[in-house]
Amino acid sequence: MREIALDQKSDLPASIASVTELLDAKIIIGGRHPAETAFTKTLLEISGFKRIQSATDTDGVMLLLRQSIQNDLSDIDLLILDNDLPRISTKDIRMVMDQFDEWRLIPIISLCRQSIWDHAQLLTDLGYGVTSLLYHPMTAESLPPAIMTALAIKRERDKTFKRQTELEDELANLKVMEARLQFSVNHDDLTGLANRRRLENALDMTLSQVRNFMSVSALFYIDLDSFKVLNDAEGHEAGDTLLVQVANSLRRYFNINDILVRIGSDEFAVLVNNTDKETAIKLAEDLRNLFDGYDFEHHYHLSASIGLKVIDADNATTVGEVL
Repeated sequence: MREIALDQKSDLPASIASVTELLDAKIIIGGRHPAETAFTKTLLEISGFKRIQSATDTDGVMLLLRQSIQNDLSDIDLLILDNDLPRISTKDIRMVMDQFDEWRLIPIISLCRQSIWDHAQLLTDLGYGVTSLLYHPMTAESLPPAIMTALAIKRERDKTFKRQTELEDELANLKVMEARLQFSVNHDDLTGLANRRRLENALDMTLSQVRNFMSVSALFYIDLDSFKVLNDAEGHEAGDTLLVQVANSLRRYFNINDILVRIGSDEFAVLVNNTDKETAIKLAEDLRNLFDGYDFEHHYHLSASIGLKVIDADNATTVGEVL
């Protein structure tokens, strides 16, 4: 006959391991009659349960529940409660527990004093989430099977909740990845500014707005002078640093609703909607002054060539022609 090692859970057959895990459950007994509570606890201990706590009233039960919470999780696996606890019924405790994620999955066995079947009470309690009803006096034949069933329900609830949490995390990660992908489709990786694709889409909307509402928009071009000299002399890392600095300068200069774009290695564009020709020309002059003598690491003084395209009803043709 093959020997079965019993010293470690990992060596146990699946069915024995499952029973062992259930017997390791933490149980709270709540009863107003100490003798009956002690008898119920003895029945559990005879059945192999060791992690048992008890309380004589509702406040004691709630205190044990609160003390069970660590890191937003409760280690309680089952409540066995007399249905005649002072001040609050079993179904009311169930309703309180259902308001907290830490307690929502914990099953409740309600112990009733009636010795006859009460169909109305059964429907009421079970309708509020009580797992099962048992009647005094408890016996070794009736209590342990009901407890094992309730604990099996708790284990399945835990597994379902864990899987649901994992699926929610996976969905959240997918949404983050989707958002990053969507951002990368329309933005420059280095500077975080919009890319040419985003500019073309924005221009299409701008042209429609200009034609329909007779508004005026402006497209600014910024071409960094002597960027290639710095890039060749100091390397690509220094060039990238300069481009990021220029992008940040544009962010500070323009409004949040203006569309800032990197359209080439050292070329930028800015689309400003709802402006006028005079304001656009003034912005272009100020922009040229901003980049005159632009200082980079105290060694390079750069400048930029500024272009301006005013878009109004007279020249609102196509995106390709504007660009």
